[in-house]
Amino acid sequence: MPDIAQIAEALRADECILLLGPRAATFEGEHLQDLLALRFAETLGAPAATAAELPQLARRLAATCKDYTEALEKTGTVLRKFYEEFQNEKIPLYDLAAQLPFKYVLNCTPDSLFLNTLRRQDKNALFFDFHFNKPEYNQKANKSAWDIEQEIAEDRPLVYNLLGHYNDPSSLVLTDAEIRRHLAQSACCERNRAAPASTTRSATIPCRNR
Repeated sequence: MPDIAQIAEALRADECILLLGPRAATFEGEHLQDLLALRFAETLGAPAATAAELPQLARRLAATCKDYTEALEKTGTVLRKFYEEFQNEKIPLYDLAAQLPFKYVLNCTPDSLFLNTLRRQDKNALFFDFHFNKPEYNQKANKSAWDIEQEIAEDRPLVYNLLGHYNDPSSLVLTDAEIRRHLAQSACCERNRAAPASTTRSATIPCRNR
């Protein structure tokens, strides 16, 4: 793990990506992932749950659907209603992270909360997301990222959603198996062109709030 001086130097040299883990976002002392698990449990009429149980809850919700497409749509609806409740709220770690001079951000939740935080701080951020079910979509996004490479700057960072976005339910990653396969695809993005080239940099800083 690099020390603070190494991180500061890497930031100055533009060698870092900000990696926002799923437990980075909190509201009034609660992890949003735990609150999301409670929402899924309420939707299912199940007992209260925690973030660790989200994959199982997602599978249970999918089991109530007639097919995979309906499962994605239903999951997207739960996610949209949940995250939109926090669109205008301050997320403490996001507020701090948005002040740092990162040009590239990998977001591990399927929402726009960090993107909105950047824009509230007058950073005209760009946005891309990985589409798990449509490789052709990712190829187009990759080309677009190359085309705008020169536009990316400290006041115009690029935010890249690794797990899709609730506004396009078909982009979402539902199961543990899909996440493992998805991460393998993302890690090989230079080979298979699955993610914007702008997101491949030499160092990352995990940004988590335990």
